[in-house]
Amino acid sequence: MDFLKSVIVWILKRILPPQRSGKQIIEAVHEDDIENLLQELGLLESLKNGDLRCESCKCLITKENIQSIFSYQGRIGFCCENIVCYEKLIEKTESE
Repeated sequence: MDFLKSVIVWILKRILPPQRSGKQIIEAVHEDDIENLLQELGLLESLKNGDLRCESCKCLITKENIQSIFSYQGRIGFCCENIVCYEKLIEKTESE
């Protein structure tokens, strides 16, 4: 399994566009670890209280529908699993 993981990482690093310097990139977080990440970011209670919204469509973000957590203009944003919202996120962050 470790061999397969290393092969996938090797392939993805050659397919994905180069990352901008000066930014920390976290490629993936397993769904079992999303609460730990949000806790570290100080946003777990906001998730549980229903205070987090998708940057694009403004729908309620839940543990089940988080597509992306990103930094934009000095703040943390969220994107839901809707592909249209994700495409808008990519366009927005590419122009940064």
